[in-house]
This record gives sequence, structure tokens and C-alpha cells, in this order.
Amino acid sequence: MDKILDEDLWGLNEQKYKKYNVAYNTSTDKKIYNSKEYHAWSYMLRLVYDNSEKYIKKRKGQEITVCKEWLDFANFNDWFGENYYTVDNEQMDLCRNILDQDNNEFCPDMCIFVPRRIMQLITPKNLSKTDLPRGVGFRETTGTYYSTCYMQIDGKNTTKRRSGFATPEEAFASYKDDKERYIKRVAKEYATKIPRSLYRALLHYEVRE
Repeated sequence: MDKILDEDLWGLNEQKYKKYNVAYNTSTDKKIYNSKEYHAWSYMLRLVYDNSEKYIKKRKGQEITVCKEWLDFANFNDWFGENYYTVDNEQMDLCRNILDQDNNEFCPDMCIFVPRRIMQLITPKNLSKTDLPRGVGFRETTGTYYSTCYMQIDGKNTTKRRSGFATPEEAFASYKDDKERYIKRVAKEYATKIPRSLYRALLHYEVRE
């Protein structure tokens, strides 16, 4: 079987549609495939359309879409040039649901670039196998619940744990309070480095189960 190249999967022009028959790139410059613009665009498409186990897990059961405009790489590339920025040496991630937590469409009005540290802070990890809310654990020895919030203070990883809750709901409320306070703290660290819209979104960010 011949090796399948990335350009075979995603196409080189509008006539040769890309993988999943949804998106195309009219650029004839093959160097674009090594650019951060193209990597961001192709990752977005894979997150939405790739049905491999890796990307199904990343979707976490959500129905995520891409607006028609961004199915053409040229349009995404234009938006990228106007909206991309950097913060020191951090990796920058395209985020669809920080300005509006209920938004599930990649589109120009709702997306924004976010420093990797912040992206990891607001991206929920996989739910535990215990069916408990995020940040909540159970101690069999005492029959009580506890909350755990991981933080990075002054460059050092630390853990804030609160114990003795009678219900998982009470423990989650504690985790939610600690996590939202921490998000606000991180937002203030980045206040002069990120767009005001992102800063405001972080100040009002709601931690959900």
C-alpha cells in the first residue's frame, strides 16, 4: 500500500477536497503546510471531523462544528493574521468556548487565541471512573468527601485540598470556589499580556461539573 501523505488527506486546491470532503486550501505554496496557521487550521478540522479514538475522546461527546467560512483555509489564514499574538514563549491555542462557554462552533466571532497555561487551566480533564464531580474524592475510612484543586503558585505546583464534606455536591462547591478563585488569580497575572475580552471572560469563568 502506498504511503498516504498529509497533502493527500487534506488536498491542495478547491477541486481536490480535503479529508471528510468538507474543507480545502487553494494555496499552491507547499511551505504553508509547515506553518503555525495551517497547523492550527488542520488541528481544528481534525478535532471536529476526525473519528479516530484520539479525537473522539477530545470531543468528550460534544457536537462541535466549524463555520462554512473557515472551511476555506484562505479565510482562516486571514483571520489568523489579524488575531494571532504571543505571550512570552508560551504555546498559543485556538479556543472556541472561553468567550462563551456554551459555544461549540469554531467561527471568527467566538474564537480567540489563549496561552497554553490558561488553556490547560480551563480545559476539563476526563471525568473520573467513580462518577463523582470534578475535583471530588471519597474517603472510605471516614465516609466523607473531599475536594482537590491543583494550582501553580510562583512557578511551583501545589495542591489545595479540603476535607470532611457530607455530600459530593458540597465537595464540588468547595472545588468550584477554589478553582474559580485560582482562574481569576491567573487572569490577573496575564492582564497586560492578553486581549481584554479574554481577561474579562476569565474573571467571569464558571467551573462546571
